[in-house]
Amino acid sequence: MKFIDDMTDFIFVEHKPEKADIIFIPGGDQGALAVKAAKLYQEGYAPRVLPSGRFSKPVGRCMIPGYETEWEFLRDILIENGVPGEAVLEEREATFTYENAIFSRKVTDAMGLTVERAILCPQACHARRALLYYEVLYPDTEFFVFFPPYSILFWYDCLQNNEVDARLKEYEVIMQSLFPCDNVRVFFFQNDPELICNLDRYTDYTHYDREVNLYMVECFASGEMEVTAETYQKELDELRDVVNRFDFSIWGL
Repeated sequence: MKFIDDMTDFIFVEHKPEKADIIFIPGGDQGALAVKAAKLYQEGYAPRVLPSGRFSKPVGRCMIPGYETEWEFLRDILIENGVPGEAVLEEREATFTYENAIFSRKVTDAMGLTVERAILCPQACHARRALLYYEVLYPDTEFFVFFPPYSILFWYDCLQNNEVDARLKEYEVIMQSLFPCDNVRVFFFQNDPELICNLDRYTDYTHYDREVNLYMVECFASGEMEVTAETYQKELDELRDVVNRFDFSIWGL
C-alpha cells in the first residue's frame, strides 16, 4: 500500500496517481475537499468520486445548514464544480471515519468495482486515521504520502507565530509513524527553494498551479523527492535553513 498525504487537504493517491480508479472523500463539512476532488476529476485523475457521510455520530445530526447529510453537501459542491452527477457515487450512512471506509467498500463492492488505485481526500485532522481505515478495507491498494510545497509566505506566517519548529516536529512525527509500514512511500516537496519561493506558481499561500501537480506526479513515478527513515531529517533541516535564511524584506515584510 502506498499513501499520499497532502498536509493541506490531504490528497492520498494510490500507485500511479495520474490515473486512479476512484476519488474518496470520507465525510466532513469542509467544502474545499470536494472542490479539490472536483479539480482532480476534471484533470482526469479518476472517473468516479465517492463522497461518504451522514453526520458526525457525537453530534447526532448534520450541522451544515440546508442539508440532512454530509454526502448531499459534498455532492452538490462536486456538481457545482463540474463533476457530472452520474460520476458521483452515493454513501450517506457513515457517522465516523471507520464507517466511511466500511460503507465505501460496500458501495464499490456492490458496483463490482476493483479499486487498485485511489485518491483519498480527508480532512487534515483525520488524515492518518483515514489512511489506516482505508488500508484495512482496501488491503490490495498501494498508497503514496506527499508533503506538498507550501509557499515561502506560509513559512513567513509560521516564523511570525513562532511555529516553525512545531510544524517541523509534526512532520517528523508523521513520517516516523509511516516509515515502518512496508506499503507506504513518502515524498517531500517543501524544501525546494526554486519552487516555494516562486510566488507566480501559487494561487494562495499553500495552493500551487497545475504544472506543480504534474511535476509531483512525475516524481511519484520516478522516485525523485522520495524520503526514507535515513534521509528525512536532512530534508527537514534543509527546509528549516531555507525558511530562516530567506530575505523577506524583498517584499517589504
